[in-house]
Amino acid sequence: MSSFNKRWLRFPHRVKSYEKNSERFDEMGHVFKIAASCDDLWQSFRLIYDQYLHEGYISERKNKIFFTKYHLLPETTVFSAKHGCETLATATLVYDSHLFGLPMDHLYQDELDVLRNKERKILEISSLASVMATEWQGVVMNFIRLVFLYSTFQKVNDICIMVNPKHADFYIKSSPFKMFGKEKFYPKVKAPAVALRADVDEIRDFYENSSFIVSVEDHLSSLYHSLKIKLSCNILESICSSQNFSDSTPNPLNGEFISNILLEDKDVSNQLASAEVRAFLREAYPGIRFEKASPRKSNHRVPDLVKKELSKTGSRLMWTGALAAQANLKWNTAVEY
Repeated sequence: MSSFNKRWLRFPHRVKSYEKNSERFDEMGHVFKIAASCDDLWQSFRLIYDQYLHEGYISERKNKIFFTKYHLLPETTVFSAKHGCETLATATLVYDSHLFGLPMDHLYQDELDVLRNKERKILEISSLASVMATEWQGVVMNFIRLVFLYSTFQKVNDICIMVNPKHADFYIKSSPFKMFGKEKFYPKVKAPAVALRADVDEIRDFYENSSFIVSVEDHLSSLYHSLKIKLSCNILESICSSQNFSDSTPNPLNGEFISNILLEDKDVSNQLASAEVRAFLREAYPGIRFEKASPRKSNHRVPDLVKKELSKTGSRLMWTGALAAQANLKWNTAVEY
C-alpha cells in the first residue's frame, strides 16, 4: 500500500508517548503553526521583508512586508515558527497552477516543464526567512525539517526549492534534495540561485521500505514535544488526513486584507492585470479591490436653485433635505476596479 494513503513515517528512534495536555501551552517554549489569521500572515510577511532587506535581495518598501502574487492562491500555505509573540522563521508552500505557475518559473521554467509534461504535480517551498540569532538555529532547523516533512504528505510528486548557492549544501545534506538546475543569476533579488528537487515518490518508497516505521498520528507530536516544540492542530490534522490542507481549511486571506496590500504594492498589483486573474481573485476573495476607489462624475446637471443656495452657504456640503428632494438628485457611487 502506498504511503500516500497510509501516512507512515520513519523516525531515528522511538519517543515516549505523552498526554496532549500534560504541559501548558506557554511552557512549551515554541510553536510551529500554519497561518490561521491575517495577523499570522502579516508577521510572516514582515519577517521575510526584514531578512531579505538585510541580505540586499530587495529594496525598501513603504508597507515593510514581502508579498507575492503566489500568496494569493487559496491553496498556498504559510508556515511560521514562533516564540511567544515573536516569529522566528517562516516558509510558504506554493502549489503549481495554470494561473501563476511557480516562483521558480522566472529562472527554471524549462526544467519545470519537463516535469509538467510527465503530468507530475509540483510544490515549491518558497519565501523562506528566519531570524539571524544563533540561539534559535536549532529551532529553525527543526522548523525547516517539519515543513519538508509536511510537504511529502501532500498530493504532489515533486518538491522544489530555489536557494542561494551558499545554502544549497545545507538543504542537500539535511533533506533528500538533489541539484535540479544549474546556477543562474536572479535579477529580482540581485543574487545567484540554484534549483533543488526532491522526488516525493522515492521518499515515500523509502518510508515504506524502512525497517523501522512508526505512525505519524501517534508519535509526531511526541517527537516535537520532547524538543519543547508544540505543533498546532492544523499541522497534525493535515498530515494525518488523506486530504491536502487546502482541501479542508480555508486560506485566512480576505478581500479587505488583500486590497490594503495591493493599494500599497503596485508591483504585485500590476501582475494581476489580466481579466482571467482578476475574475478568479474576485470569486475567491469577495470585496477585493485592485485600485483605489474613485467615484464617477455625476451625469446629472446641478439645478440652478441648488447652485444659488450653495453660493449663499459657501459650502458644497451644506445641503438641506428639502433642496435635495426638490432637485431630485441621484448619487453615483459605482467604482471601476
